[in-house]
Amino acid sequence: MFNKDERTIYYISNLGKDKLSIIDGNSYSLIKDIKIAPRPQEIIVDEDNNVYIASDRKGIVTFIENSYEVSKNWDMPNNGRIRVDSKSQIIYVCNTEEVCIYNLKTGEKIKTLKGFFIADGLELDKDKKRLFVLDIFQNEIKVYDTLNFTLIKSYKNVGPAPVSILIDKFEEHI
Repeated sequence: MFNKDERTIYYISNLGKDKLSIIDGNSYSLIKDIKIAPRPQEIIVDEDNNVYIASDRKGIVTFIENSYEVSKNWDMPNNGRIRVDSKSQIIYVCNTEEVCIYNLKTGEKIKTLKGFFIADGLELDKDKKRLFVLDIFQNEIKVYDTLNFTLIKSYKNVGPAPVSILIDKFEEHI
């Protein structure tokens, strides 16, 4: 969901139909259906109202401009988890055993973070200076500096079956 020009827009993935439905939240009417790669998972809306959709079946990330038109389909193997930093023009793509960092303009891979068994969660802090990666098999969260992609900290034993990362507003609790 995103508030675009004072109206609420809903982006709904239709897993079985390989499409994204864009709904006007004020009138609850369909704006547009867009055909995308199979099994659309995570939907990210950036500060410029651009939409990024991770599709884990074919390893595709779709970019939809704020005009509701598919602009690019990138071949970025993923497990449905992505995060976007549109100011730095970077997309973080989780691919279970690694997290790949790509340039949003060119689609080229910048860096690969390795050492995960099942990386299944990504989160950026509010300033987008740190990337949090949840390894659900190792029950661990690794924190990376987004400027140089070095490991800052590792939190071990974060729970018996962690499934997601939440960071509070003041980043005092994870």
